[in-house]
Amino acid sequence: MFDVTQHPDKTSGESSEDEATTLNQVEELRPALQKFLELKVSSRATAMDLTQDTFEKYLSIEDKSEIANTRSYLFAIAANLAKNTLRRERIYVVDAENKGRQSEPETEDPSPEEWLMYSEMQDKFRTALQSLPGKCREIFYLRRIKNLSSREIADKYGISQRMVQKHLIKAIKHFHKHL
Repeated sequence: MFDVTQHPDKTSGESSEDEATTLNQVEELRPALQKFLELKVSSRATAMDLTQDTFEKYLSIEDKSEIANTRSYLFAIAANLAKNTLRRERIYVVDAENKGRQSEPETEDPSPEEWLMYSEMQDKFRTALQSLPGKCREIFYLRRIKNLSSREIADKYGISQRMVQKHLIKAIKHFHKHL
């Protein structure tokens, strides 16, 4: 186990009293940090490793004088380490049937509230699209949905590319106003 009471680059004779006091305070946070990480990652072993990593990161900082609140700083390091660990686990989902081969990351299905918000936004978009003037709506549709170039649209309607851009700007302003 890593002893936070001594900095790895210093001998015990070189440590100042302030540093020893700070390191003792840091060591007192070990149980709280470990519990915090256990709740984040749902694994005691991983939490123990991350607690150790948190202390190592903290002790690798040369100038700790700029750290206003050591406790908050340590918990921020721990939270970031937990987030990175969970992100890595999500990316490398191991499928037992594939015998340890990497599979696609799991996707999270949207909640009912998210579906409702999405549905409402679609309805607002359709309403705003239908309320656009005809030519403006058609130009927006061809450019943004069908991915035609401004030149192709200009040629189709016999107008300049500048006029196509004006119609697109009008449509976007309309959507900003109504969405």
